[in-house]
Amino acid sequence: MSRLDSFIRRMEAQRDCLNAAAPLIADVPGVILELGLGNGRTYDHMRALFPDRDIYVFDRQVAAHPECIPDDDHMFVGEVVDRLPDAAARLGKTAALIHSDIGSGRPETDAILFAKVVPLLASMARPGCLVLSDQKLPADHWESIADRGFQLVYGATVNLFINRHGDYLGYGPQDKELVGIPEPETFCQLPWDKRVARVFCTLFRNWEERENPGAFLTSDCR
Repeated sequence: MSRLDSFIRRMEAQRDCLNAAAPLIADVPGVILELGLGNGRTYDHMRALFPDRDIYVFDRQVAAHPECIPDDDHMFVGEVVDRLPDAAARLGKTAALIHSDIGSGRPETDAILFAKVVPLLASMARPGCLVLSDQKLPADHWESIADRGFQLVYGATVNLFINRHGDYLGYGPQDKELVGIPEPETFCQLPWDKRVARVFCTLFRNWEERENPGAFLTSDCR
């Protein structure tokens, strides 16, 4: 897969996740946190999805399109680990949605950063908060994930593979997301890397599905 195809796939997944998140937090009051402004595309999409919510954005520096830059009251400029405590002191535990896209593409560096970021985000997440992230959640937060579950795209059941025509196997990017409920008894750290664990999950159809909402995903072999 080319880097362009990889980028397009990531952007489609990001958009689909945000679109799926909107109805899930409709009854959860609170603000939205966006970690990583970049050029402002995702922020602009979130403004359209959540016109009545305050969206607070974090980035090391502002380099977005002029029309996609938050006002000063909603922009935290600087290192995210330094600015999140400032945001927590100001906003408290009010986040209904947290979207994080701060990965550098360097796994070891990202793991160190995210290990510091996750506890700070947890201090701002209100009950019912939904977290969408490009990075793995440290196992320290396993209990909350196991209790609430998580979302994943249909294509994740086949690792987002595509056929020779470039189409996703089984499901397209327009399909609703699944809900995964981990099975705690299957949690097992990898012998060769204790930082990583394997866990099996039971998958359910999204409540927004027109057919069999909330039902087991019978087509998944796991």
